[in-house]
Amino acid sequence: MISMEKQKEQLEPGDAGSVAKNGTRAERAAHIRVERKRIWKYDRALRHDAKNAFLLLAVGVGLAAAAAALIWCLTWWGIVSGVLVGAAAGALLWFKIGELRYLLGSGRAEMYDDSLLIGAVVVREEPLTVLALTDIGTSHEMEYRRYFDGEKEISKKEYMDALREAEKIWDAEWEDMYLKAETPERADELYDSYWIPIKKRLYREDKDAVGRWACKLHVVGSGDWSYKKGDRMPCSSGYGAEDEEQRIWTMMEVIPLVWGTRNEEDLKRCMEAIPAFEWELLDKLAPKAEEMDEDELYFVYNRPNGTVEIESFDEALAEEEVTESWDPQGEERAYDKEEDTTVVELDEKEF
Repeated sequence: MISMEKQKEQLEPGDAGSVAKNGTRAERAAHIRVERKRIWKYDRALRHDAKNAFLLLAVGVGLAAAAAALIWCLTWWGIVSGVLVGAAAGALLWFKIGELRYLLGSGRAEMYDDSLLIGAVVVREEPLTVLALTDIGTSHEMEYRRYFDGEKEISKKEYMDALREAEKIWDAEWEDMYLKAETPERADELYDSYWIPIKKRLYREDKDAVGRWACKLHVVGSGDWSYKKGDRMPCSSGYGAEDEEQRIWTMMEVIPLVWGTRNEEDLKRCMEAIPAFEWELLDKLAPKAEEMDEDELYFVYNRPNGTVEIESFDEALAEEEVTESWDPQGEERAYDKEEDTTVVELDEKEF
C-alpha cells in the first residue's frame, strides 16, 4: 500500500488537494516541497499566532500553579476554587499545546503545498504587495448571477435598487391580495405572476462569465527574492467562516509560495497550473489596486464587455439582505371560509 507521503510526492502542481480542509479539498494545489525554517522566517501570521499561543501557554502554566496553591491551603473554598482554576488551566493548556503542534509541525506547511493554488500580481514594490484572486464559492453547483434591466447589463447595486422598487410595488398593490387569497393555490399564482417575470428580467445565471470571484491585497514584504510591479506570483489560499446561505467563504488568507521555497522551477510550474483566464482577470484588476484597502476582501464582477468591477465584501453582503416579500417563508395568510378563519402556512419559494 502506498503511504500518504508517497502519494503526495506523485502529485504535480495543479492536481487536486490530497487533504480535506474545512470539509473540502482544494480544486488544485501547489504540491511542492516547502522549507519549514523558511516559512518560520517569512510567514508573519505564523509567528504572530505562535507568539500568542506561547503567551497563553504561559498563562495556563500560571493558572495551574495557582490551582495547586489553592488546593494546598486545604480549606473547602481553596479546594473548590483550585479545582475550578485547574480545570480552566487544563483546557487552556490542552488547546494551546494542540495549536503549537499544528503551527510548528506539518499543519502550517500543508497550507502552502496542499491548499488552493491561486494567482497574484505585484501591484506595489514598497512594500512588496500583491493582488490575489480566487473563487470563494463553496459549491461547484452554486448559482452565479449577472444582473440586467431587460437586455442592458447593470451593476449589482442597480439590481438591488430595482429589487427594492419591485418590493414597494408588491407591498402597495399585490401583498393584500396575496394574504387574502381564497386558497393557497391562488396565492401561489399571484406570487408567481408578479415575481417570476421580475426574476427573469433582473438576473441570469452564468457561471463562466462571472463566478464568485474575490480579490485581496496582501503585503509580501522583503526577502531573498526580486519582483517588480506587474510580475506574477503563485500563492496558496486558506479559507474559513462559511456563509451557508450565500454558499461562499467569508475569509481568504493569501500565502505567497515564495515564503516557503526558493525553487524557481517549482514556482514556475505553479504559475503554469493556474488558468490563463485568471491571470487575464488579474491584469484587468491590477489598476484598481489603489482603490482597495489592504487585507480587505472584495467581490469581483467580470463583465462580458471586458470591464471588471469590485465591491467591498462587507457592503456586498449587506446588500444581500432580502425582505419578507422576496422570501415569504413562514408568512401566514388568513382567509374566511364559512365564517371560519383558517391560517395556512406557505411553502418557501426560492428565487
